[in-house]
Amino acid sequence: MASAFDLHWHWRAWRAQERWSQSKSDIEAWLCSQPQSHECLLLLGGSAGWMMSDRFLDRFTRVVLMDMDPLAGPLFRLRHRRALQGSRKTFVSLKADMHVQLPQLLEDEPHALVLFDNLLGLDTLQTRSIEATQRRLSALSSLLEGRDWGSIHDRFSGPGGALPPLSSSTFHRLSDEAFSPTELIRVVGGSGEWTDHSTHGIFPGGVPTRFIAWPIVPGYWHWLQAGWVGPSFQGRS
Repeated sequence: MASAFDLHWHWRAWRAQERWSQSKSDIEAWLCSQPQSHECLLLLGGSAGWMMSDRFLDRFTRVVLMDMDPLAGPLFRLRHRRALQGSRKTFVSLKADMHVQLPQLLEDEPHALVLFDNLLGLDTLQTRSIEATQRRLSALSSLLEGRDWGSIHDRFSGPGGALPPLSSSTFHRLSDEAFSPTELIRVVGGSGEWTDHSTHGIFPGGVPTRFIAWPIVPGYWHWLQAGWVGPSFQGRS
């Protein structure tokens, strides 16, 4: 059964589509920057695809979605039915804990592109411990060694202005070592206390990334960090 948290998320996402439109466009541009060299997509998280791109999904003949939310699979299929249609398209939805099932899934799909979609920045909500989250994220890096993978996740969040920010291209191709949280917060008129989502270090050193502003609710912003890692993505973000 879906939790109250899951139901509230889907209701809020449905109402926020206009406010999120620029963020969704920026995410699509990042997603479609990766080379079309994979037939299968392993999509971990995704929150029923509220920020997912049909144009990106069109590239794959097989999509495997893993999410703990029991509504995620049916809603994803409904929202992206055009991109998932066709006799050569396969869509598989798994309700499972990523930290438990991912090793087997990677073994089952050795050539798939792996995408963590708005998932890794939420890990502290599950562990309730920054140290435990950092250990789990470090283990993921080892597990994914040699694979093509990407992630878009919360980096910082906090109160800010109501006006839309500058285009995310202003913060294109920044490695974790090069970005300025002060500048990101300034761009969205940030004030007060901001939350660090403990996702520093998910990407290997020097990997170029994009920072995308997301007005999750009026007056409250998330900065999402997105990047690609692996043999197919040398120098890409």
